[in-house]
Amino acid sequence: MEPVRGLICRIALPADPQAMDWASLLNRLAPHVDGLLLDHDYWQDRHPGGDVAPALIAAIDRMLPHLPPEPALLLHISGRNRDQTGANLDQLQAFLNARAIRQRLIWVDLPLLYHSNRGLPGLYRELRHLTEQPLLLENDPDRVRRVKPLGRRSNIRTQIVKSLAREQSVVGLIHHGDLSRALNYSRAAAGNRRFTLLDGSEPHFLDYPSTSGLVSISANLLPDLWARLVPGARAGAGRADPTAQYQALRRLRQLSQALAADPAAGVLHLLFLDGVLRQPPSLPPAQAGALEQLWRELGQPKPTCTAS
Repeated sequence: MEPVRGLICRIALPADPQAMDWASLLNRLAPHVDGLLLDHDYWQDRHPGGDVAPALIAAIDRMLPHLPPEPALLLHISGRNRDQTGANLDQLQAFLNARAIRQRLIWVDLPLLYHSNRGLPGLYRELRHLTEQPLLLENDPDRVRRVKPLGRRSNIRTQIVKSLAREQSVVGLIHHGDLSRALNYSRAAAGNRRFTLLDGSEPHFLDYPSTSGLVSISANLLPDLWARLVPGARAGAGRADPTAQYQALRRLRQLSQALAADPAAGVLHLLFLDGVLRQPPSLPPAQAGALEQLWRELGQPKPTCTAS
């Protein structure tokens, strides 16, 4: 199985998929990203994990006429437990098989939402019997802490990562967290070329750029700038220009700092300002005003939205 590398956009998913101008958003992303990650729970203020398949199917159904063939399609399948996760996979797989999609398909799972470290390799040996498509795992302690009791592990253990890297169905890990843990994970997976460690934190990437890739939410807004910084098969032509890289780094730091308070709502608000989303999320006036000021400083226009 091919490794997962480059710039992956965690594509914005509003509560109502019809509120998004998918043609405009996907045309913006297509030249610059290596993958599109659909993660319903990230964008919605709800208890993480559960029956996510219907919401993802509704979003994909709106996106399909505009989906470019090149970027891989990554779908977040984590449920409340292993049975729900398997059911999400089954529903999504049946929907996509019926439509004969051309895009490379990768399942994404945040296992510690519903599972302990013990037995994780066995879990993915079971899931391998449900699908021929590869699995990309996610380690996000902040999301895990929202559902797990205090004192329970919120990070995948390094020794477990070493075992997971040997599983044929597992092609990598999206990591959110400190540099020391990322280095430990990298050492644990050393020697396995098909297993990729991707950075899940934009601020962390801007300070310590990964050589494998990044999962980004602000790529919804400025994918061309991220493409100058992220190594990838399809990333932008400006990467070799030090001046272009510096300008991209400066502007993306500004954006990252402005989004820090509530990244998901902030990206949706800026997509509304950009004319791609019909309805803005609910934000405190001060936060909304700061984002609008930043958007003007970054030189972004405010066209009219024509949601599809």
